[in-house]
Amino acid sequence: MTRLIPSIGSKKTFTITYATPQETLYTTPTTLPTTEPTDPQFTYTIANSDLPVFSVKPFSVKYIACVYGAGKFVTAGTLSWRMVKNGASVATGTASVAANTFYTVNAFFLDVVAGDVVGLKLWSNQTDSNWDYKALFCYPTRFFPFPLLNYKQIPAKVKVWNSDSPQLFPTLTLGNPTAWVPNYPWLSYIQNGNNYAFGIGTTDSVTFDYYPPHATYGVYRVWYYGDTYNANTASVQTDATYRPKYYRNYLNIKVECRPLRIE
Repeated sequence: MTRLIPSIGSKKTFTITYATPQETLYTTPTTLPTTEPTDPQFTYTIANSDLPVFSVKPFSVKYIACVYGAGKFVTAGTLSWRMVKNGASVATGTASVAANTFYTVNAFFLDVVAGDVVGLKLWSNQTDSNWDYKALFCYPTRFFPFPLLNYKQIPAKVKVWNSDSPQLFPTLTLGNPTAWVPNYPWLSYIQNGNNYAFGIGTTDSVTFDYYPPHATYGVYRVWYYGDTYNANTASVQTDATYRPKYYRNYLNIKVECRPLRIE
């Protein structure tokens, strides 16, 4: 009979620092074409400086890039959009925009790395529609602190919390912004193949004695936009007053755990 001997390694604290969003507001709006353009109106090459920084490098993590594009419809019409990554189409769609109304495209690219080129194509069925704002923000999901080693090494004494800085990201400042905020401060924690969402407020935390990561989603995934919802697609928000009208996510600040090895 083989005897399994558990051993707990040293504590690791993964503190996450988020980058400041890239934002541009143009003084003079650019008219949208009435057919799909050959190239995106704006693109971003994901740089290391766009990605969040971990105080301790995790074994694996995926990143979401959210590209925001905004402008105005003078005449009521239909906005068309296409998300592009490294020259290939990711998703496309349309949205109705009322007269004299601003629109904001929130495009979520799941699983980006430094060097990827992401962008948006925008066009309208009206000749007097325009765009004048763009932004980029990146955040992590599907967090694995340690290698699984066929589940012989799992995180123990796990704590996830938001005690050191604001929990809502990003904060956009140019134009006349307004944010949609999820109703509950949730991240999606994965146990036994199912999603369990636990609230983590500004000074709250969630703890587990041990936590077997999901093979795909890890210790946690972003519950709202970019992974659980709207992964590799876009949502268009419209408003008569605000531009950009954008989504914010509750994002964790720290993860603390120890590797539990079964030998």
